[in-house]
Amino acid sequence: MNKNPKSVARVLLVEDDEDDFILTSEYLHQLASHSFEIDWVTNPTKALEQLNLGKHDICLLDYQLGAYNGLTVLERASENGCSIPIIMLTGQSDEALDQSALAAGAVDYLVKSEMTTARFARAIRYALARQEIENERLERINAETQNQSKDRFLAHLSHELRTPLTSILGYTEILLNSNKAPNAEPELNIILNNGQHLLGLLNNVLDLSKIAVGKLEYNFSTINVDSFIADIFCLMQVHAADKGLTLKMHAKNALPLQIYSDPVRLRQVLINLIGNSIKFTEDGKIYVIVKLLNIINDKVNLRFEIEDNGPGIPKEKQKMIFENFSQLDDNSNTNYQGTGLGLPITKNLVELFGSQLEVESEIDLGSTFSFDLTLDIDRAIKANIVKTKKAKGDAISLTKKYKILVAEDNKINQIVTQNLLQRENYECVIAKNGKDFYMRELNSTLVSEFILSKTMNFKTNKKFVWVK
Repeated sequence: MNKNPKSVARVLLVEDDEDDFILTSEYLHQLASHSFEIDWVTNPTKALEQLNLGKHDICLLDYQLGAYNGLTVLERASENGCSIPIIMLTGQSDEALDQSALAAGAVDYLVKSEMTTARFARAIRYALARQEIENERLERINAETQNQSKDRFLAHLSHELRTPLTSILGYTEILLNSNKAPNAEPELNIILNNGQHLLGLLNNVLDLSKIAVGKLEYNFSTINVDSFIADIFCLMQVHAADKGLTLKMHAKNALPLQIYSDPVRLRQVLINLIGNSIKFTEDGKIYVIVKLLNIINDKVNLRFEIEDNGPGIPKEKQKMIFENFSQLDDNSNTNYQGTGLGLPITKNLVELFGSQLEVESEIDLGSTFSFDLTLDIDRAIKANIVKTKKAKGDAISLTKKYKILVAEDNKINQIVTQNLLQRENYECVIAKNGKDFYMRELNSTLVSEFILSKTMNFKTNKKFVWVK
C-alpha cells in the first residue's frame, strides 16, 4: 500500500516535433515527486488558448514552432495575465536567447541536448513550487477580499436595520409613557423587550465586523470609579430582579477614585459578563467583585470578577464558548436565546485592553469570569472604598430649560428624539442636514447648549453628544 501517493500536476506541452514530445514525456514520467497529466499542442494559437484557460500547473514551451517562436507565445501570455510558470525548451544553446526568454516571462530555460534527468527534475520542481506559492497568495488575497466584503456588508446591514428598529423602540416608549394606549401596555412591553433584544444582537454583529477588520475604536477618558460601578449595578440589578436573583457588587479593598480608560467599552465588557451570568442562572446570587492588586508608577492594576452559581460549563467546552457563533449544545441551554457572539466579543474587547478573559467553572457549582486591567491613575488621587449605591453622577440640572440642537436627517428619528427630549423638559431644535445645522447655529436666537448627532461631523464649541 502506498502511504505517500504522488502529487498530480497538469502539464501543457507545446511541441511541434513528435520525437521531442515523446522524449520530454519520458523525462516527466521518470520524476518521482509527481504524477503528470500531459496536454499536448503543436502550435502557438492552441498554446495561447490553453494558457488562457488557466487549468495547468506548468507549461513546457518549445522555442521553435514552425514559422513562429516561443517568445511570441510568452509575450502574448504575459499580456493576457497568465500566471502559469513556463519553461522554455530549445535545441540550441544561446545566452542571448536565454536572457530574452527570461525577460519575456519564462521561469527557466532548458537546452534539449544538454538536458539531464537531474537538471530537468530541478527545473520542474522549482516551477511547481513557484506555482504553489502563487496559488496560495491568490487564495489568501481572495479570502481577504471576501472577508472584507462580508464585513462591509454586515456593517452596512446592521446600520440599515438599526435605523428602523430605533424608530420602533422610540415610538413604543412614547406610547408606554403616554395615555394613548392604556389597554395595550402588556403588548407594548413585549414589543419593547423583544426590540431591545434584537438591537443588542445587531450591535453584536456590528462590533464583530469592526473587530474583524481592526476598526473598533477606543476612546479613553477619566472615569469616576464609584459612579461608574454604581450605574452598572443599578442597570443590571433590574435584570437580576426580573429573574428573582440577587446581584451584589463590592470592592475587596480600597480603590482609586478615578481611572483612565474607555468607559463605553469597559461598561460593555462588564454588562456582557453580568448579563451572561443572569441569563444562565435560575436561582441564587451573582457577585461582581473589584480588587485593587497594586499601584506601581502611576499605574493601577485592577481585577474584575463576575461569579454566579449557575449550571456551570464542562471543562472540555470552556474554550468553545469564546468562539464566534458557538453555543453549548446540551439540553440545559435550549431555552436561552442568542447568537453566541456575546462572550467572543467580550473576549476580544478584553484583549484589546491588553488583558485576557479567564473562566473557572464546575458543573452545578457555577462559573467565575475574570480579567485584569492595568490603567493609568492620577498621582494626586488617593485611594478610597467604592460603595455600591446609586450614584448622583454628573446629571444636568433641570432648573434651566436647556436647548438642544438635534442634527438628524431621518424624519421618523426626528420625531422620536424630539418627543423623548421634550418629555425630559428640554427645548429641542431640529436640523435636517448640514446646511440647516450651520444656519441654525449662526442664528443667535437658536443657539443651543448641546448638540445631538449620529451621522454628521461638525466644527463647533458646543458640548457634543454622539447618538449612534
